[in-house]
Amino acid sequence: MKNKLFEPLFILLFSILILSFLSYLPFKIGKYKLPDFLSDLKPLNTKSSQNSEQLSNNQQKDTSLLESKKILTDTNISGFGDLTMFFEAMYNQQQKPEAIHIAYFGDSMIEGDLITMDLRSLMQRKFGGNGVGFMPVTSVTAGFRTTINHQFNDLWSTYNFIKRPPQKNKLGWSGFTFVGKEGASVNFAKARGCSAFKNVKLYFKNTLECSYKINTGEKSNIIRIAAADSIQTLDIHDNIEFDNLKIEVLSGEPEIFGFNFENGSGVYVDNYSFRGTSGIPLADIDQEMFSFTAKRMNCKMVILHYGLNVVGHDAGDYSWYLKPFQKTIKKIKDAFPNATIVIASVGDKSYKNGQQHQTEPDIPLFVGMQVKLAKEENVVFWNMYRAMGGYNSMKRWVEESPKRAAKDYTHLNHEGAKEVATLFYNWLMDEYNIYLKKKISSIVKLQSTLNIEIVK
Repeated sequence: MKNKLFEPLFILLFSILILSFLSYLPFKIGKYKLPDFLSDLKPLNTKSSQNSEQLSNNQQKDTSLLESKKILTDTNISGFGDLTMFFEAMYNQQQKPEAIHIAYFGDSMIEGDLITMDLRSLMQRKFGGNGVGFMPVTSVTAGFRTTINHQFNDLWSTYNFIKRPPQKNKLGWSGFTFVGKEGASVNFAKARGCSAFKNVKLYFKNTLECSYKINTGEKSNIIRIAAADSIQTLDIHDNIEFDNLKIEVLSGEPEIFGFNFENGSGVYVDNYSFRGTSGIPLADIDQEMFSFTAKRMNCKMVILHYGLNVVGHDAGDYSWYLKPFQKTIKKIKDAFPNATIVIASVGDKSYKNGQQHQTEPDIPLFVGMQVKLAKEENVVFWNMYRAMGGYNSMKRWVEESPKRAAKDYTHLNHEGAKEVATLFYNWLMDEYNIYLKKKISSIVKLQSTLNIEIVK
């Protein structure tokens, strides 16, 4: 009799234990998820509840977004990552002056030197340097740029990710290469309020002997270059400042990758913009190109600022982008071993919902994916979306005064670009000041230890 009573009691207790265990597992059988039998008995996670309430109605309708709640909370992160290598370079530059470059790769968000011009100005004000750094031969935004006057004739063949070069030519590290026929010329002039030129470098490749006519103001020279298979550097300077530079191809049809405008030691922020790109095509650039600029231009930071042309409306799934862009990051890391790699997130972007503009539902999702990507690749992350103000910040930047963005509710104007550059610079300098305090503290401790040993 006792055994008969004990058996059902044991089965009941055992069933409760099994159900309790299963209720805490994210367990599915086929497409069916087991019910949470003890949901009424579990403590409420108020933080998760608050995060869920913050999701828009559009996001809640999308299954992929619901599955991504964990990374959506990461859009509140300002930035993270190890900046020590870059800060060491900046600290050493103050002790032993040299020219240091920051390579800023991006899409139309930085066209015409937007963001980069103001970041360059802020960095040079603190660390020195005078000049725009990298310049292409031709550009669709030459007339829009205010930091240098740039003109060229139509005898250049411009190749890029869309118009691929002939097999014998390669794209440069900017994603462009320029082949000049006889008579092809490019002119640069000092912009109003900017400094004169002092040291300009020309980077090119010529499989045949080539020659250039170089005019620096009133002085004119003809330079002949022997054929070579490797990337060449031609220094253009007269140990004096000059306001104008004109280069004309006389023979040889060289392929030119770009110019570097420097004026003394300090920091130079190079603008590498490419309209409409996702950043994925950077992985197609020959490793030799990236390695060249890493060494010859002494590049200590690479910023990858993409996403504007990737985020769709309620697309939800960006797994197609994740792995190819990881390939881009790995290639950059390999080619720039002495540089700090930074992912700058996509900013806010609006769409019209009825009569009102509001944040694209996928923007927080994409930022969360960029956070995840930066963590997995162990690179630095800076959250432009959060810095702008997060949800519906683009609407405010367009509609409030001062206006900081264009009426397409996507692109920044000069005022907005200046603010973004300042936000990034302030975040970077806050981190740099933390680094300096630790650095000085370690130096003081070392000195103190040395003094004690001398006394002994």
